[in-house]
Amino acid sequence: MNLANDLFMLMFSLTKLSSKKQILDLYEDALQTLLQGCKVQFSSKTAKDAFEIKTSNSSFGFIKIYNLEKLSKDQIALVKNSVHMLAIFLERIELNNRLKKEIEVLDGLAKDRLEVVEKTVQELKNARTASLNLIEDLTEEISRRKIFEAKLRESEERYKTLFQSASDFIFLHEFSQDKSPGNFIEVNDLVLKRLGYTKSEIKKLGPTSIIAESDLEKVPDETKALQQNKNLIFNKNLVCKDGTYIPVEINAHIVERNNESIVISIGRDVSERIKAEKELKENEERLKLALHGGDLGLWDWNIKTNEVIMNDRWANMLGFKLEEIHLSYGIICKQYNLKFFLVKFNFPICSVLINI
Repeated sequence: MNLANDLFMLMFSLTKLSSKKQILDLYEDALQTLLQGCKVQFSSKTAKDAFEIKTSNSSFGFIKIYNLEKLSKDQIALVKNSVHMLAIFLERIELNNRLKKEIEVLDGLAKDRLEVVEKTVQELKNARTASLNLIEDLTEEISRRKIFEAKLRESEERYKTLFQSASDFIFLHEFSQDKSPGNFIEVNDLVLKRLGYTKSEIKKLGPTSIIAESDLEKVPDETKALQQNKNLIFNKNLVCKDGTYIPVEINAHIVERNNESIVISIGRDVSERIKAEKELKENEERLKLALHGGDLGLWDWNIKTNEVIMNDRWANMLGFKLEEIHLSYGIICKQYNLKFFLVKFNFPICSVLINI
C-alpha cells in the first residue's frame, strides 16, 4: 500500500465535496481504512495522539488516532500533512459559505432596489408630476450603491488579509502556451520577506527562477503530472536572493480564470522537520555506536503490550541466540528464569521487574 498516493487520492476526492460533515465523515472513514490496525475518530476536544485540524486562522477539531505507535514516522508525517490539507479544505468551505451568504444578501438588496427603480420609472412615465420622487429615489439608490460598493471592498480586503496573513508561502503563476510555468502573477508577503525579493522583482520571475538547480531536472515531469491531475504535492529547495536555500513542501493546484489556466501553490517550510529527522538519525547512530563500542546488552520491555525488544548481545548474555528467545517478558521469566538470572549475576534491574 502506498499511503502517500492513497492520501493524495483521498484529498482529491475531498475537493469535490461541499459539506463540512461530508468531508469529515469521508476523511475519517477513509483514513481508518488506510491506517490498518489504527482506529481514527474525529473529536471536538483535544486528546493524546490527536492532530488538530487547524489553519493559522481557524480550528475545526481534532483527528484522534489510536495505536499511533504502529505507524512509521513517514506515515505520521503524511497523516499530519493530510490533516493540514483537511483544515484548508474546511476553511475554504467556511469562507465560501460566508461569501455566498454575503452575495445572497447583496443580491437581494440589489434586486429589491431594481424593482423599486423600475416601479418608479413606470410611475414617472404615467405622471410627470412624480419627478421630485424620482430624484429622491435616485438619491437613495446612489446611497445604497455606495453601501454595496463599500461592502464589496470590505469583502475584498478581508480575503486579501487572509491571503497575506497565511503562515505558508503562496504563489500564483501562469501556464505559458507550451504549458510550462510562466511568471508569477501574485505572491503573499511571506514570500517576499523570506526570499528577499521586492514585488516588482518577483513578478519578473517564474518558479524555475527560484528553484535550486539540482531540482530543475524534475520540473518537466512534475508539470506534466500537475496538468493531468490538476493537483500535485512535491518537495523543492527555493533559492533566496542572497543564495541561501529554503526546503519546502509544495501543494499545487490548477484553476481556470478568464479562460486561462493559472497555478496556485502553497509551500510549507520543512527546515525544522528535516533538522529534527537528521538529529534523530544522528542520535540513533550514536546509540548504536555506544552499544557496539561498549559491548553492551540492551533490552526494552513495553509494559502495555508485554513485548520485549533486545539485541544479540543481551541474548548471548543469557546463553541464547536472539532468534531462540520468544520476545515476551512473561514467557522469558517463566521459560528462562530471567529474574533469577538477573539477581544471581547482579545485573541491574528496576524494582518494577523484581516485584513481578
